[in-house]
Amino acid sequence: MIILSCLIGTAQDNSFTLKGKILDAHTKEPVEFATIYLKEKSRAAITDSLGSFRFDLLPSGSYHIAVSYLGFEPKEYFLSITRDTSIDISLDQDCHILEEVEIIGHHHNVSLQSSKSVNNQWIQQHSTLNLAEVLQTISGVNVIKSGGDIGIPIVQGMYGNRLTILNNGVTQAGQQWGLDHNPEIDPFVAKQVTVIKGVASLQFQGSTLGNVVLVEPGTIGNEPHLHGKINYAFATNGRSHNINTELKSFTKNIGWRINATYKKGGDRNTPSYFLRNTGSTQRNAAVQIEKSFKNKLHSQLYFSTFNATYGILRGSHIGNLSDLEDALGRSVPFFTEDSFSYDIDRPYQDVGHVLIKSGNKYFFDANKKLEINYAFQRNQRKEFDIRRSSQNQKPALSLEALAHFVEGKFENINTDFLGINTGVQLSSIKNTNIPETDILPLIPNYTTNQIGQYGIVSKEINKWRMEAGWRVELLRINAAVISQTLPREVRNYNKTFINRSFSTGVRFEPSPLLHSALNFGYAQRQPAVNELYSNGLHQGVSGIEIGDPNLGSETSLKASLSLDGKFFGKLHIESMAYIQNIDNYIYLAPDGEVRLTIRGAFPLFRYIQTNALIAGWDVTSKYDLSKRWSAETQWSLIRGIDRDKNQRLVYMPSNNLQITLQYHFPDIKHWRNLLIRCSEHIVFAQTELDLVQDYAPPPPGYHLFNMSLSGDLLVKHVKINTYLQIENVFNATYRDYLNRMRYFADDTGRNVVAGVVVSF
Repeated sequence: MIILSCLIGTAQDNSFTLKGKILDAHTKEPVEFATIYLKEKSRAAITDSLGSFRFDLLPSGSYHIAVSYLGFEPKEYFLSITRDTSIDISLDQDCHILEEVEIIGHHHNVSLQSSKSVNNQWIQQHSTLNLAEVLQTISGVNVIKSGGDIGIPIVQGMYGNRLTILNNGVTQAGQQWGLDHNPEIDPFVAKQVTVIKGVASLQFQGSTLGNVVLVEPGTIGNEPHLHGKINYAFATNGRSHNINTELKSFTKNIGWRINATYKKGGDRNTPSYFLRNTGSTQRNAAVQIEKSFKNKLHSQLYFSTFNATYGILRGSHIGNLSDLEDALGRSVPFFTEDSFSYDIDRPYQDVGHVLIKSGNKYFFDANKKLEINYAFQRNQRKEFDIRRSSQNQKPALSLEALAHFVEGKFENINTDFLGINTGVQLSSIKNTNIPETDILPLIPNYTTNQIGQYGIVSKEINKWRMEAGWRVELLRINAAVISQTLPREVRNYNKTFINRSFSTGVRFEPSPLLHSALNFGYAQRQPAVNELYSNGLHQGVSGIEIGDPNLGSETSLKASLSLDGKFFGKLHIESMAYIQNIDNYIYLAPDGEVRLTIRGAFPLFRYIQTNALIAGWDVTSKYDLSKRWSAETQWSLIRGIDRDKNQRLVYMPSNNLQITLQYHFPDIKHWRNLLIRCSEHIVFAQTELDLVQDYAPPPPGYHLFNMSLSGDLLVKHVKINTYLQIENVFNATYRDYLNRMRYFADDTGRNVVAGVVVSF
């Protein structure tokens, strides 16, 4: 008995207890029925009504812990257990309106601007989509498409030059002046993608009028072991193959991450026919290296490359005027084939983008930091048109942009007095036409030099937070424009603009479950180069575009009111109403003329100005019907008015509604997070547009039914996430108002996506 008691005592001395709580990072409430999984022991626990969990009789050692729950972003931790351990874990809600948060040590700065994020798990399970389509799940975000895999985001009516996209904190310096120009960013590089639907995002450079898209790779963490993901998906519509691989580790205070993506797809199809020449190919990679020095200095080196080829619908390029008039009224486009093909022929686009960034953050203490960043970007774009004989191998457009960006920022979080965030940013862009086209360029050679300074002060008093800020920018544009008349001559244009922006707001939080914010903002935006000097065929959208060098700056005044709250423990509502007045609003208007060129017949568009008013309401509500069932609705209402002509603005999104019902299955052996979702997406017809405002009347409204099934299989140290999605289940035939190819063809039909993500 003495020997046995000694053995028992020894066993007890070498066994420990791990316990803790799971909390909602947003509301600080306990999370019930969350799953905690110990990979090394293949043991799992479920939190109780207080969010508590417990593991007993654990030998000392190192453990990987995976925490997950429906509606929250999963997290993984690495612990070394040598004694009884107690931990608290906070989970971020998945895909909901968050406050803008920038992590600095153990503190965070909450902005008044309303934002909503799409996390990495959502991106992984929608690997066949481009960046704009990934964001479309967010209320108030739509996509302007140009057929195939080409699309740009539109946030509360703002798109193109009015919407700033930041890639790892750097304003994307691509050829984003066209509606057919995809942001040259691979969504797979992002830990999360955030859409800020605010009044004035003053700390971000770019010609924004209040809305910003942040593509955030995130930090690598301090996990010392090698971890990675392999993601493969196949989509039936286009028969596309999509594969992404990520590896990362953190050793000796140096973290590294490698990400690579390959996508290949062929002709998309409508319910009735194939869309010839709408295939695409992508080859992307990113490398991230991080180093910390005594918790004072944190340095990062980031490199990414994006390379893509996009086919343009062959039936959108017409040879003569009579055929163009016929094409605008056809139910089936010209040049339609009966068979599928991966071939990409003319017309098509070939784009490449490189980003190199060096970032350094120095922490004076827990509240103060200085940040200095430098970035270089190189963007190349070639567009190949249908040309005759030997010239068929030459691009019709060939551009190269070189951009440099430098910024210095200082931030002081002082809850006792005033919070201060200020900085200076400088940028330079040189965009050059490569002389290989034998065609007068659509966009002239130009350079832009810009310097901006901003400051934001904030103050918290009990349940109130107040914020005010400013931004001043000096911008100079030098353009060398080739005349359209004979004899040809180069005309140099030099324009200088001063943009001023101001914002103020107040936030009231009567309880951790309810808060509201009221914001006002004033902003100016100078006309972009394409709006000033475009002159020629824009091949990607199959139209001739004419700029106006006499355009003036836009002036915007916007107000927004947001409400975010949880009621009765089951109902969560996120709402934002806004109204924006824009004087000298610049837009690309159909001219009504069809022009015949040696490259074919194309509709004519001109950049013009008017005074506009844009108002809308975005609301998302989620109701927990039971522990397993939940329902969600997303409303997006918007109206754009041309105040000068008393008519609707063109290219404004249609009102739309999405209703989602989901069921979370109980865990089955090693299966976790089994989820089935059904959703109905209703898009209403764009009404009140005059027939003279466009070349074809707006299409009727439509609705799409979608389904998905997903789950995680846990096998020792490996998590296997599988998913099956069916888009447009009933194979509905429709045309979307925001798809530029709607003039010529229907939108895509049913699409079945099957994928698997292996995480280790």
